Parts: sequence; C-alpha cells; structure tokens
Amino acid sequence: YLQEWQGASMQKKIQAAVDRGVPVGGTSAGCDIQGGYIYTAENDSVESSEALQNPFDKHVTLQESPFLLHPSKLLTNVIVDTHFITRDRMGRLAAFVARLWKDGKKAFAIGIDEQTAIAIDASGKATMLQQGKDGGRAFVLMPTDGPEVCESGKDLEFSDITVQKLDAAYGDTFDFASFSGGVSSQKYKISASRGRLSPSDPYSPPDDSRASHVVV
Repeated sequence: YLQEWQGASMQKKIQAAVDRGVPVGGTSAGCDIQGGYIYTAENDSVESSEALQNPFDKHVTLQESPFLLHPSKLLTNVIVDTHFITRDRMGRLAAFVARLWKDGKKAFAIGIDEQTAIAIDASGKATMLQQGKDGGRAFVLMPTDGPEVCESGKDLEFSDITVQKLDAAYGDTFDFASFSGGVSSQKYKISASRGRLSPSDPYSPPDDSRASHVVV
C-alpha cells in the first residue's frame, strides 16, 4: 500500500471513494492504513518482546501521516495493528503508541484480532463484527499520559495504559469520535516495564466477569 500506492493514482481513487461516502476497509495491512498513524513494516516485522525491550528497534518504523482521510477527521490520532491476539501484538502496539507520544502525538491505538471487523459509520459509531466463533475481539488503547522511559536501547517504561476490550459476541459498540463506549467491566489498565507487560495476560481484564460465560 505504502510503497506502491502512496502518492499514486490508486491512493487518489480510494480517497475519492471515501470522500463520496463509499465504505472503505481492508484486511491486515489494508486495515493498518485506516489510521492516521501507520506501522509501515518497511524493515520487516517486529515482535512484541523486541519492541518492549527497545521501542527504537530498527523494525519499529512509523509513518506519522495518513494514507487516507476519513470523514470528520475520524481515526486521525489512531494507529492500528492486526492479527492481534493470534500473534501477541499488545506489547508492540504499546511501544508504537509510546513512540508517538514521545514525538508529541497524543495517539490512541486499536488492536484487531483475526476474523474481526469494526464497522464505523460517518459519525464515529462503531459496531463489532465477527466471522465464525473464534473472532470478534478488538482492543482500544487510550493512554492519558506519555511513557516514563522511551529511549533507544532501553526497556520501555509506560504505566497505566487504559484498554477497552470490545467483543462482537456480546454486541459491544464504541464511539470513535469521543473515544467512549464498551462495557465498564471490560476496561482495565496495562503497563510496560522491564521488557514485558503486566498483567501477564494483557488481553483480559483481571476480573473478567465474561470469562465464565459462554455466548451461544
């Protein structure tokens, strides 16, 4: 998308479609470019452990300008990551957000798992969708302050990042204009320190009332 389409006629045609009100989405990298900030992967991919131990690792490559502009400036302060739980990407997304805050960008983030879509209307109202029984989960990271330590060659220190977990199986919704919504029991905090995240399972609230329930 970025190497071959950015600045080319294809990007202009996609943007023109967005401007006409045509719904536009994508999978994997095509989802990543929906945010105003983009992880480019131009030096290959980065693992969560690598990004947490050095948020300036050569594989942490960020573009701080959008590929697409959405109505009402939706998602302009957002970076998106995909294959989220499957490839354990919460750590690297926390590092991406830390880098942006370090650069003075008060960014939020969205992590989307496989077999999952977030349908967002022009006002920012979002509905979770899933394909099959295993998908349908996403995570919105909403820091209220920047990292304590975000330097080359050092472990990331980033405390109390608010996470809102969203699950299509429970009909969760979210407002990306106000960054509000979801269920309060699914809101929790994670922190990065000494090259790892806490809690050890960053994909579930510590007291997850949903964990013992099965939705049919």
